[in-house]
Amino acid sequence: MEKFIAPKTLKENQILRYKIIDRAAKDKQLQALLREQCRRDAVFFIDSFCWAHDPRKNEGVSPFILYPRQEQLVRLLDEWLAMSQKGEKVNVAIDKPRDVGATYTLMLWILHKYLFTEFNARIGSRKEDYVDKKGETDTLFHKLDF
Repeated sequence: MEKFIAPKTLKENQILRYKIIDRAAKDKQLQALLREQCRRDAVFFIDSFCWAHDPRKNEGVSPFILYPRQEQLVRLLDEWLAMSQKGEKVNVAIDKPRDVGATYTLMLWILHKYLFTEFNARIGSRKEDYVDKKGETDTLFHKLDF
């Protein structure tokens, strides 16, 4: 089984994304392989298929490529979810500074679980308008709507 590894550098990552899209458009077997690899590995899914929108930057849109700490968070979230599914009590609080991509990472992890497993989540914020508000780019759901 062919296995793809998403590069962590922007240019190489973009090249791989375009190659995957081009090849998969013509190859149903490759589509199935990619779906399975995404299902098994949230890091691969995020690094290979997720994009970020930052209206503060000139380019605005870029591939979302996990930094090592973000990748560690994804692996921990998977571990905590597995523990919870085995009946263990899991309480987690994540202390984070602004602009480190933690919110994007968490929202994309939730998207991954929603797409590839039987999963539901409750998403909240200190104000309702920060969760989802039409036309607002600074909401949690905008990170997924985009």
